[in-house]
Amino acid sequence: MELVEVLRNPVRIRIINTVMDGREFTAASLLDWLPDVSRPTLYRQLTVLLDAGILVVHREERRRGAVQRTYRFKSGGAKMPRTEMAALTTDDHQSLFAAAMSVLASSFQHYLRTAGAEPYRDSVSYIQLPVWLTDDERTHLVAQLETVLKSAASNPSEDGRRKYLISPIFFPIPD
Repeated sequence: MELVEVLRNPVRIRIINTVMDGREFTAASLLDWLPDVSRPTLYRQLTVLLDAGILVVHREERRRGAVQRTYRFKSGGAKMPRTEMAALTTDDHQSLFAAAMSVLASSFQHYLRTAGAEPYRDSVSYIQLPVWLTDDERTHLVAQLETVLKSAASNPSEDGRRKYLISPIFFPIPD
């Protein structure tokens, strides 16, 4: 299955977003983190992500007669090569965007249902900001955003840190 097909599924995107920080996880821990996903669905999607090379089996242990697998995200596994990105059709972009928006909406709903959610305190924002840019300015802005986001994404999970979902969407507005 091509990467574009793998990424069209909102549950797979949620799994990737949950584990891309590099921590090891089992199917059971993933079910705890994604309580609205059924066990059969989770196992089907794990298989697809393993087959696609996005996840790897880190180790296997025998537990009460069964084999428990510990997985981890393969760094760069979900990054689509530029050549594939350039070959995407408008329909491909539409379905990927729809999947991403579905994940964003369900993640936000999950946050709001969490005990202690305080959007103002937690700096929740959903800003849309139209800007006028030349091609050079756009290239510079994208490079700056990538630098800042890569730096934040490299922070390890540790005490005092909380995981945030940042979802930049960038496209030209038709005249």
